[in-house]
Amino acid sequence: ETRTGPGGGAFVRAMSESRAISLLSHYLFFQDISIRDIYQIRQALEPELAASLAGQVDPADMARLRASLESYANTARDAEEERQQHLDSLNFHLMLAELSGDNPLLCFIIRFTIQVLSDLTIYRRLYEPATHDLGQTGCRFHAELLDAIEAGDAERARRIMHEHMLSAQAVMDTQEAQVRRDFLPET
Repeated sequence: ETRTGPGGGAFVRAMSESRAISLLSHYLFFQDISIRDIYQIRQALEPELAASLAGQVDPADMARLRASLESYANTARDAEEERQQHLDSLNFHLMLAELSGDNPLLCFIIRFTIQVLSDLTIYRRLYEPATHDLGQTGCRFHAELLDAIEAGDAERARRIMHEHMLSAQAVMDTQEAQVRRDFLPET
């Protein structure tokens, strides 16, 4: 930043996390990132995050995480509600990342991948055609994961998150393929 006047000049200042994510997202916008690319990262990191949280989440944060499940516990009525449920489900993962406060790099990378996935979901309208049970499936995984975290069972938490990532990727791959088919010109 620059300041004028006495004592002014050019100064280096810290970049906010949101600005860093925005710049990286802009860069990747032109790289043709796929759902598979995002889930490769998520499958590597999020099961380890879940395992690291086992037995470490205080009751207030556990209650907040459980309360967040309500927004996507029921079947979506339409594509717009499914879009919102998908974003709420991703927010659950952000909440988990924020609880890993002792590793700011892990938190940043997970936050970034979730932001890219959210952007792709919206830009490519991957919530259409609606599957309507996507939120419920995620909610079941999230509830089981919270049970494992609360019980302090790191291996179970890791396994549940891994299964969740595989399941979510399969759904999102199908959605992405359907959207691409819809854009193919008729011959």
